[in-house]
Amino acid sequence: MANTQQDITHFNFSQYLRSIKILHLALCVGVILIITILLNTLGFSSINFQDINYSFLALIVMGSISLATLGYYISNKKMESVMKSDALEVKLMAYRSNKILQLALTEGPILISCVLGFVFKEYALFLWAFLALIYMYSLAPSKNEIESKLPLTMKEKTFVNGKMTLEKWILSNEH
Repeated sequence: MANTQQDITHFNFSQYLRSIKILHLALCVGVILIITILLNTLGFSSINFQDINYSFLALIVMGSISLATLGYYISNKKMESVMKSDALEVKLMAYRSNKILQLALTEGPILISCVLGFVFKEYALFLWAFLALIYMYSLAPSKNEIESKLPLTMKEKTFVNGKMTLEKWILSNEH
């Protein structure tokens, strides 16, 4: 049976970062498409913010904020468990899996808001989903974020700033 986990040793840092950025962008675009399709199905002309169920909206907003906070907290706790002595490949895989978890815990409430907004014709939920999408977009991975969150050694920072693949970098630093 083939290994389904992607081998990142053949990537240089810019390719590694690009792969996470593509995932992030795909999730954001997917949410935009869902919001657009559901709002188009409901009809833009019938948008009415007069009959908002504020208790329902507050519940969704609090739940969304709670899950986004939980994602941030779990991500930070997992990153704290990454040791400076761990291999660079382990650190990069940990960052990638934590970023995916954080994005999933942010995207989930957005999708739930969209579905509930569609089912109950609560347009305020779509507005909330759009605001949460802006937050999700702000979670875009970056070189600076990786350098600040991962406990990188000075040697490992040469990989982040260079063009060498991880495999070649590991081989060159084995002496």
